[in-house]
Amino acid sequence: MSAKKIKPAQLRDAFKADLVACWQHAWSLHPKETPYAFALHGLEGTPHLYPYVLTEEGLAQVAERYVRNGHHETLKEARKSLRYSMEDSPYAGELEDKFPTVDALVEPIEHLLDETEGYAVLAKAAMDAFEALDRKGVFGKGRRREKLLLMIDTRLAEKDWSKPSIKRLNSNKAFRRYEAETKLDGPFATSNALVASPDGRVLYFECSRASVSEKDPDIDEIVACDVMGLRLKRRWSISLQSRSGESTPFLACSADGVLFALRRKYFRGSCTVTVQRFAPGTKKLLSQIELVGEPGNLAVSADGSQVVVGMSDRMVCWFKDELKVTECRKLKQELWPLQFVGPRELLGVCKKGFFSVDAEFRVKSSLAIRNAYILSMDEGRKLCAVKKRKDEFGFQVFRYPEWKLVRSIRTPGHELRGAVLSRDGKLAACEVMKCGQYSTSVMVFEVKSGREIARRKAVDVNQMVFLPGNEVLAISTYGFMKSEPVILWRFR
Repeated sequence: MSAKKIKPAQLRDAFKADLVACWQHAWSLHPKETPYAFALHGLEGTPHLYPYVLTEEGLAQVAERYVRNGHHETLKEARKSLRYSMEDSPYAGELEDKFPTVDALVEPIEHLLDETEGYAVLAKAAMDAFEALDRKGVFGKGRRREKLLLMIDTRLAEKDWSKPSIKRLNSNKAFRRYEAETKLDGPFATSNALVASPDGRVLYFECSRASVSEKDPDIDEIVACDVMGLRLKRRWSISLQSRSGESTPFLACSADGVLFALRRKYFRGSCTVTVQRFAPGTKKLLSQIELVGEPGNLAVSADGSQVVVGMSDRMVCWFKDELKVTECRKLKQELWPLQFVGPRELLGVCKKGFFSVDAEFRVKSSLAIRNAYILSMDEGRKLCAVKKRKDEFGFQVFRYPEWKLVRSIRTPGHELRGAVLSRDGKLAACEVMKCGQYSTSVMVFEVKSGREIARRKAVDVNQMVFLPGNEVLAISTYGFMKSEPVILWRFR
């Protein structure tokens, strides 16, 4: 059904009635506060607008909480980041049922509406209603009105109506203020591979950063940073040839601090893999070896004497003696991801369950759990976090090699996207997405009790690593930033 079948005048009048009721109700709840935005917020998918009134006092509450929990270092930084985050408002949901006229008109057919076309009709009617009410002085006059932004926020949908609505409904000065408050701070940067040194004092990660000029190539690096409290200070970096499609999808660190990097490079339709060893804490190259093919994963034994690269064509290459001796064999089935559970033994997964592979490439069954995969293991390889593909809301922790169930950790109402165990296996950090919403969070659980002990909202996660002491979680992330794309979160 087309959104055009909703009569524009009827929809505009419905918005006018509900906007007045929402505004008056918000004032009755917080009469002494200073509103800075009256927003209609829409998510991706089914077109539906939810009313929010954001206040300076409410922003101060959430900013203080985020700083107190270690999400941001300063109140200024937190306020800037959270100013137009609707779901982080402490008053989120207060006005959800205050749109009865609009909902009665739209909800019966909204599931049939195209997202882009539906939001266009809703935004047009809402802006017409905002303008009509504004002319009557409903939202105040003079300096009081100038401080308030009327807006329609659909940043998560295919088309964003934020700037068009703010430009139409507010003064030029207010529009420029919004642009300054939401200006992206730096180029787009992302970090995928992430690993910590054994003592937790150095973080190694792959970093990709967009160039400032379109004429220049993007910047791809392997970076080493010293951990200084909740700050990172660059120790060294190695630049990659981004124009040639070179990247570093896998990093690993042995117990003696030797860094292993798997770099891949595409050229004329083929892929070359380079495995490198670096001296502890430095970028001094100790040895390297090259392969041809698409890499699947990298596994390094605890002492660093054994290195395995799994290739996408079921080929497994086993390196010994500082990468000088190589054995490659093709397995009968894919076993990913491979990781060391002993000096010369690997653990992998296929559709039928878990299998181990020794240095002679002998494969034997370990546990028959169909359609499951390994999320993480602790440093001693005594615990293994496992997720069943059909179980979207949690994972299980088993004791290895007995495969005895230790704990089932549940994330009700939140779809699990990834999890990692701490080095001692006492904690687990999970990346989750709230059902029906776009926003993600990181939850930290005690493995023994299954109790949630910390949660952080609005994090874009690629990888997570616990630092020694179980108080700080390193999170590789992505977004527009000048700093390193790694967050250090002190969760307790």
